[in-house]
Amino acid sequence: MRKVSAACKWLCIVGAVLLLAGVVVFACGMSAADWDFSKLETVRYAERTYAQGEEAIGAVELDLRSADIEVCVSAEAEGISLVYPVVEGKEENTALTVQDGTLRVAEQSGGTSLFSWQFSAPVARLTLPAGAELALSLKTDSGDIGVRGAVCARLNIQTDNGNISLQDVTCAGDLQARTHNGNIGGTGDIAAASARLQADAGNIRLGEGVLRADSAELRSDVGDIRATLAGSAADYTVVAETDVGSSDITSGGTGEKTLTVSTDVGNISISFEA
Repeated sequence: MRKVSAACKWLCIVGAVLLLAGVVVFACGMSAADWDFSKLETVRYAERTYAQGEEAIGAVELDLRSADIEVCVSAEAEGISLVYPVVEGKEENTALTVQDGTLRVAEQSGGTSLFSWQFSAPVARLTLPAGAELALSLKTDSGDIGVRGAVCARLNIQTDNGNISLQDVTCAGDLQARTHNGNIGGTGDIAAASARLQADAGNIRLGEGVLRADSAELRSDVGDIRATLAGSAADYTVVAETDVGSSDITSGGTGEKTLTVSTDVGNISISFEA
């Protein structure tokens, strides 16, 4: 028993020395890098660009693995333009196609590696000309998605890990936005025939804007929900549910528009424009 005890003691000492050496090496390395973690990244990106020519485009689909997505409208733009990232050395994993009126960028997973470090997200920037009314599908596994000033036939947004922001967005059809781990925020007018916003673990905050939809569904598993809706409370038939939290609106009403708002753990605060 004494030999085992001594061996364990020596193993603990060796482990402590190695741990201390690792901390010293890490501190020295980070000091040399001015504590800028981005300098430790092993994943590098290059930018690719697309500019619309004579081809007609009615829809844009972006499906990326680890990138922020930004969408804006420019009065000076004559057509659709896109700047998107590709992983250096794995450019073949990202493909851009234009087929049947749809501009599509799809990125395949490059696999995982213990030696692949990435602390920041590259950005894909989609610029739309004023007056364009497209169907937009925006998806990223890890990254934020922001849409500003867009007029859409329909809009579908999804991120597994990231925030979603909407500013002055109009959809003739459906607006769907979901984040598994992040917040959804909106400013200005957010208008759609129907709107479905879901944050599995995050807040939904539309209090600084006005949501205009005949059918609105706001859901969060763990998070607060705050929104301002167009019209008055009398315009809506409401279903409101929270398991753990407070709500300033209750189920009921006989309005032609519908509002469903629910959170498992969180507070609900709904106000109306009128």
